[in-house]
Amino acid sequence: MTTYTLHITAEQAHTLSRACELLARLGIGQITEGLREIPQVEDIDWSDFHDDCQAVCKLMSKYMPRRIDGWTSNLGIHHADEGARRAWDLHQVLRHRLAWDLAIKEGWTDGTTRDWKQMMGVHFDDPTRVYPEPLARIERDEA
Repeated sequence: MTTYTLHITAEQAHTLSRACELLARLGIGQITEGLREIPQVEDIDWSDFHDDCQAVCKLMSKYMPRRIDGWTSNLGIHHADEGARRAWDLHQVLRHRLAWDLAIKEGWTDGTTRDWKQMMGVHFDDPTRVYPEPLARIERDEA
């Protein structure tokens, strides 16, 4: 298996994580996640936005399998295609590394134990593989 090393900043890793999460969510039919990323006017009416997102999901549901509606139902990551599952695995690895690095920086942990009072979110959980290939590895460079 060919592998690559990519050297990126924390901000770039965060952006890559967000992009992978979005790809995975669209791949399971969560259309609203994509709609939240469109450019928005400053004085947006969030009630109208909500209603319009629901209408878009209803319109697009005829193109999705199993009659999922993209609003209240989706395929679930284990039933998504390869690209969505691979993207989800990458997202999990990236968010996990970034979360633990932040926790160390903030003094919540020395990196060996989890302070559950400060570190409750799923981003602190070990990534769970949903695609057959090995999980990506990410290591923090020492400056």
